Amino acid sequence: SKDLKLGNLNLHPVREYKNNKSYVIGYSASLGLKIDVSTEDKKLVPQISALASRFEGENTEVNIHGVNPYVSDKKQRESFEELFEKTMDDARFKAKLYAAGVDRKLGVVLVMSDKPLQVQSIDPNPAPMKKMMYSRGGGPEAR
Repeated sequence: SKDLKLGNLNLHPVREYKNNKSYVIGYSASLGLKIDVSTEDKKLVPQISALASRFEGENTEVNIHGVNPYVSDKKQRESFEELFEKTMDDARFKAKLYAAGVDRKLGVVLVMSDKPLQVQSIDPNPAPMKKMMYSRGGGPEAR
């Protein structure tokens, strides 16, 4: 089953020491097991761990090495549309506020990206250093 995956099987000798000598008296085995349980009920997680520990017996020990919660691909796709709509509503709201803050109205969308954008401002006035060069007769045409 895709919900149950066996991991590594490890065998280790169990030793007994007598008179400064080591004797192998048996072997210890451990097996990794990954169980994929799908639930939206967070209360079930401790119950699943408790259920796993019921497999312990006289010569059996169960260790749970972590719970890795995740959102399934199917659930991500289902949530994406709702989250996208909320994000776009938020972007429109903020854009209207920015526009109103500078006494403008929103126009058509010029650029849209799901990655960070770099914006380069265009200053119609030359930088102060260039301004000084031009006022002294310097600049590109002085060459």
